Formats: sequence, structure tokens, C-alpha cells
Amino acid sequence: MSGVQQTHRSEQRPEAAEVLCRLFAEVLGRESVDPAAGFYDLGGDRPAAERLLARVHAGFGVRLTLPDLADAPTPAALAARLASGAWGGGAARPPPPPQGDAQGAPAPPAPPRTAPGTLPGGA
Repeated sequence: MSGVQQTHRSEQRPEAAEVLCRLFAEVLGRESVDPAAGFYDLGGDRPAAERLLARVHAGFGVRLTLPDLADAPTPAALAARLASGAWGGGAARPPPPPQGDAQGAPAPPAPPRTAPGTLPGGA
């Protein structure tokens, strides 16, 4: 019975390459992206690459650099590297669940920030 449950869970969670294809498409303003398509070949530039890397970090918990993207420029290549733990720290974690606690309550708001040019205590 556990095999059935395991199959069911894997059907619910998209594979890393699918998630990366979706992230590439979002960042590049495309409807879809082929897993073998290169980021820069699709018209990606440095600002788009930085947005992609931020989304990869948010979704997979791995901090990649621009040279990492140049070394593995396709969703399929990035997925393979993430799965193998090639960037250290072991294999990437699955994308996080929505924000909130176990009962579904929203996360508390962030504390207020100090306005630029002002320091607490009159300094």
C-alpha cells in the first residue's frame, strides 16, 4: 500500500525540471520553455538571470551564481545538478509549502523598518 501512496505523492509534486521550465518561462515572459532550451539562447540577460536565481533559491533552497547558470543553462541540466547536490549542501529541497503555520494561519507581519537616514537613539 505504501507504494501506491508514494506514487500518489510524486504525481502531486512536479518534477524539478518541470518547475524549472515554469520558472524560466515566467522570468523570460514566455508561455512555456523546453527542458533542453538554454537560458541565454532564449534571450535571457543578466537581470533576468538574477531573477531566475532568486526564484530557484526561494523554491529549492540552493543559492546559485551566474557562472552556475552558465555551466548548466537549461532546465534539464539545472535539475540534474540540483538532484545530485553538485553545488554542495546535498540535494536541493522540494519547493516550500505556502507561508503560514501548520493550521494554515498566515505568518506574522515583518517588523517595521527604520527610515533611511535615521537611526534609533538619535545617532
